[in-house]
Amino acid sequence: MTKPPDLPLPSDWSPGRLRAQSVLAWLLLLAIACRHEFVWGGDLWWLLHTGEGLGLVAFTLLAGLAFAQGIRQASSLPLSFLLGTGITLTVLATIAPPFLSSDVFDYLARGRVEVLGYNPYTTTAQSLAADPRMAPYIGDGLAEWTTWVMPYGPIAARLQWLLAHFDSPWVGVYLWKALCAVAHVAAGWLLYLALRKHGERDAHRGLVLWLWNPWLLLENCNSAHNDALQALLLAAMVAGLAHAKAATATTSFGLSVLTKHGSAPFGPLLLGHAIRSRQVGGFAIGVAASATVALGAWWIYFREPGALDFLSKQADVARSSASALVGMALGAWAAKVVVGLGGLLMLTLLVLGWRRAEDTAMVGRFGVLLLAVFVFLCVPNFAPWYHLWWLPLFALANHPTINRAVELLAWVGPFSYLVYASTRSFGIGHQLWQFALAGLWPILLLLMDWRGIGGMVQKIAAAEDDGPSHKH
Repeated sequence: MTKPPDLPLPSDWSPGRLRAQSVLAWLLLLAIACRHEFVWGGDLWWLLHTGEGLGLVAFTLLAGLAFAQGIRQASSLPLSFLLGTGITLTVLATIAPPFLSSDVFDYLARGRVEVLGYNPYTTTAQSLAADPRMAPYIGDGLAEWTTWVMPYGPIAARLQWLLAHFDSPWVGVYLWKALCAVAHVAAGWLLYLALRKHGERDAHRGLVLWLWNPWLLLENCNSAHNDALQALLLAAMVAGLAHAKAATATTSFGLSVLTKHGSAPFGPLLLGHAIRSRQVGGFAIGVAASATVALGAWWIYFREPGALDFLSKQADVARSSASALVGMALGAWAAKVVVGLGGLLMLTLLVLGWRRAEDTAMVGRFGVLLLAVFVFLCVPNFAPWYHLWWLPLFALANHPTINRAVELLAWVGPFSYLVYASTRSFGIGHQLWQFALAGLWPILLLLMDWRGIGGMVQKIAAAEDDGPSHKH
């Protein structure tokens, strides 16, 4: 039964205050980003670095408090206000120059490789440094990972090629940021549609949880990670699953993997859901559609020898993951143990998930845990935005613990950049700080859902075991 909207409470903030404090926070962030990108400060650099760090704290507090209050009041606020404010914050986050990550410049540098007639999966930007058409990316030091080939899927590669035709990197960067901003808003809307099956109250809260989230706005719209595009496709998958549209869900999932392959371990749960809910035909249509796109990508990029080597070479990027940090302390054997334990836990989650795969909410809950374990224990390098590989599934699960983990990321995500903002260093101190805040705490909170899932599975197993005996 659809729940009616909540009535305003005396302690609620006015809509004007909610919007004003959120906008103020993002104007502060805009000032911080401009300083970081364009003003070093000469002899006073240390003072400006300190001020930038304090400014990031102030931004997180201002934006986080308005965000938390917005979630609490969401069910009593008009949809037009929630959308309008979310879009306003999206625009402000997009306008601010990217200052917490240089990845967007690397996207365009690899796109430029293809514009110049080379395959970005076999040719690095650095190898073309002598070409004056590559100078804005290499010579000016805008791109950071210039010795690596394209590490992402072919859909991301095509989009990066498309936006790398401009001579000015900044034009391409802001067009890419605009694309990611549209993806952020569209994903929020799809998650809203998925949650409406539970009622407008849940849908309103879920929309704010995504669209107003300070950390998501930083990653999707300011840094413009291509995970924002992957998240849009995952949100389309979630909406498809919520409304029993297996073909849409499977196609969207396939395209998300062809954008960035971080969510690939979810595939077996999607298959299990199709089998148990008797939607194998729709699943097959989605697989065929995805395979058609993959075939086109193979024809464009992967016929060249060595073009698929990027899949295995990514293991060489070992920085702030759990396995990398443990391996740094105890040795390579310990890193392998961590990855092995993560693999066993993922296998356990897949087996248990198959037993409840007909229930979309349980698919969401197992999917969140599965991908969170993958991000935390199995990937060779951890970054906060890797949480986007599972984050859209919160709307499918619609579970309080998972929702709280998404809300927690709104706080620990921005704070995880504090060391970098105040030092301009990506050293071990930054890596440990970021891993502890943006990795450890959200994962621990998600694991609180394990007991509830385990208990539910035990009850189902007992019911299945008792079933035949009652028939005799």
